[in-house]
Amino acid sequence: MTWSDTRKNHNKFYVAQCLQRKGKTGESNQAFEYVRYGRMGVDGVKSLCGMAYDSAIKKFKKVTRAKQSKGYTAIKIANIEDQVG
Repeated sequence: MTWSDTRKNHNKFYVAQCLQRKGKTGESNQAFEYVRYGRMGVDGVKSLCGMAYDSAIKKFKKVTRAKQSKGYTAIKIANIEDQVG
């Protein structure tokens, strides 16, 4: 997500991912929340936090809604597999 306001010199980004760990027998209840945020043009702050899968999904949705209500815009990235054949 990005948020830009040239009048106030704001040019920020927020990246959030919920990653589910796969066990030997398939899906597991363990997940990781990866977050990176900061000003455009810099690496920003990074964090990786392990938690239960259901908790990770709830937190991801809550943070995404909060950021969008503050004016952040979601950016959609094309999946290369969707474009091939």
